[in-house]
Amino acid sequence: LLRAGNLSKVAATPPAEAKPAKPAAFSLAGLLGRGKAPEAKEPQPAKWQSVWERTCADAPAASGLTDDQQQTLHELHAGEEQREQEVAAVRKRVEEEFAQAGIADAGMIEQ
Repeated sequence: LLRAGNLSKVAATPPAEAKPAKPAAFSLAGLLGRGKAPEAKEPQPAKWQSVWERTCADAPAASGLTDDQQQTLHELHAGEEQREQEVAAVRKRVEEEFAQAGIADAGMIEQ
């Protein structure tokens, strides 16, 4: 039970807050701290911009690639297309040779 006789007073002391000590006037910390205060920049007033200017003006290229990377990618694709054309030309030549020999079996041509 809660009774007044059972309660005792406890001296409550607030926790000591850590306050940074001021450096001595001619100490290294004191001398380093005496530099000029940084100048506060005044905020620029809000300037109206269209949605297009806000979203696209500073945006990088849509692909996110540099010109060199795009050029390399185009060269890679061109090389792949050339290889596909070469394979198609070889396949056509093989089909023609088999046709001259009288072979029309698709399975044999694939090999």
